[in-house]
Amino acid sequence: MKDYKTTDGNKIRKVGRQKKVYFGNERIYFLWNGSRQFLDEIPRLSYPIIYEDENGKIAPIGGYITITNCFGVLVEITENETIQLWEEIA
Repeated sequence: MKDYKTTDGNKIRKVGRQKKVYFGNERIYFLWNGSRQFLDEIPRLSYPIIYEDENGKIAPIGGYITITNCFGVLVEITENETIQLWEEIA
């Protein structure tokens, strides 16, 4: 998988494919690992993480899902209204 560099010099990598966004019962969610992840429950980052994609376009990542004390995934809402998850690479 391809690594991407953020503007602050860190590296990130995509986690799986883009996820479809569902609009149900007045709450927006996407499916990940067999469960619904509601967008209104995902903590927002104080400052977005900015990266440059394959086409040289700059894009922001604005959310974070904590999985364990030491690990989590970044959440990006793409321009085509899907969700892309990212992991930080040490």
